[in-house]
Amino acid sequence: MKQKLLLLAAVFFGVMAFMLTFQQINQEKKKIQAATTEVAVIQLVKDIAENEPITEDAIRGAKIKMYASQLSSSRHIPYSQKSLIINRKAQLSIQRGKILQWNDLQNAVSGG
Repeated sequence: MKQKLLLLAAVFFGVMAFMLTFQQINQEKKKIQAATTEVAVIQLVKDIAENEPITEDAIRGAKIKMYASQLSSSRHIPYSQKSLIINRKAQLSIQRGKILQWNDLQNAVSGG
């Protein structure tokens, strides 16, 4: 009888430990999600070959979550700056679905 009681107590405390750990993990997830902000970026909707210009129909807006500390150092191109990338050529071939980054594009050459 005593062994059954010990086994029952061990199972009970195991279940309690699981529940408390699960609750703690969910609280930590919520803290992390609260620290992020949603950012509108540019995503490719078709494959782009090397040296091919980026066209309006090749891109769309997409939202991603980022930490505020990452915003200033991010290489992602904000959707608000899409006019700066239209007709810019791709540095290398870029696959459909990729979030466009500044280093995916060739340097702009200003005429003068």
